Amino acid sequence: MNNKTEPIDNAGDNSQAIMSAGETHLPSTRVYETMPPVEEEINLRDYLDVILRRRWVIIITLLVTFSLVAVFTFSSTPLFLAQGTLKASPRVASITNFKGIAQGMDESFMQSKEFIATQVKLLQNEGLLIKLIKKMDLQDNVLFAGKKDNDTGSGILGGVKEAFASLKNMIRPRLDSDPANKMNRKVQENITLDNNLGKIKNALTITPVRGTQLINISFQNPHAGLAADIVNNLMKEFLQVNAEQKLAAFHSSGVFLDKQVNASKIKLEKSEKELNAYARRTGIISLNSKLNLIMGQLEAVNEALAQAVTARISKESLYLQTKKNGGENLPQVLNNPLLQNLKQQ
Repeated sequence: MNNKTEPIDNAGDNSQAIMSAGETHLPSTRVYETMPPVEEEINLRDYLDVILRRRWVIIITLLVTFSLVAVFTFSSTPLFLAQGTLKASPRVASITNFKGIAQGMDESFMQSKEFIATQVKLLQNEGLLIKLIKKMDLQDNVLFAGKKDNDTGSGILGGVKEAFASLKNMIRPRLDSDPANKMNRKVQENITLDNNLGKIKNALTITPVRGTQLINISFQNPHAGLAADIVNNLMKEFLQVNAEQKLAAFHSSGVFLDKQVNASKIKLEKSEKELNAYARRTGIISLNSKLNLIMGQLEAVNEALAQAVTARISKESLYLQTKKNGGENLPQVLNNPLLQNLKQQ
């Protein structure tokens, strides 16, 4: 048994393996065509099948939506809008020759946009709105303030409102539900006033008309008559407040002018006294009443004396005529219709 080993030539196999491995990294010369995307056709029958399978869900959803919309529409309170227009005229008639006393501010500023914006802020002022509430007695007006808290109505709707009110009070208690506040009447009145003030602010809209001096005032309320009354009274209160401010400005101007006149009089009298003293020291005699205080006083006394003498002569002549002819022949008696009627009767 011959055990001979023959050498195995693996050189050719290794070279082929290297060549095959190198060929795998070479770019391919084959041309591949891309497959066009398959467009899925929209089949309406598929959508119809989906609708038919979900028909009860769709029907119930539509019924619930329509029911909620109908309940909200019929249960909501209709709101009426009342509108009014004011003209904010910046010009103020001056009663004096002093600029700035009666007007209070420069005319060029008052004709600007800031003046209109100021008038809008004055219309939204809480003081003016509080005057309106007290004048119209809105805190006791059922149409504005609504029903009492314990009067929520009857039936299912009243029960639902009461339940919601109780839940809201548990989450966020109202100030007027505090027993300490209920005992204090002043605090209760302030709370009611704040609530009414908030209602007016939420329903009131004041907008200036662009490019004009007009201001639109609108108010929303479920009652048309109350909305119109609130707009009209608000405009009246605003005009009255403006008139009071103008009168106060005129009064201040008058007081200022009176002070200036009195100060001028005092200076004039002091100057006349100094002039008279200087004239006496230097021996100057002036017959001009405007420059001589004593001569002016003498002229006033002479004029009063002349008037008194004239009145005495008239009374004396009337007395002598009455003593001579009697009182029935006096012109005053003859021309008196009451005495003539008594004589005829």
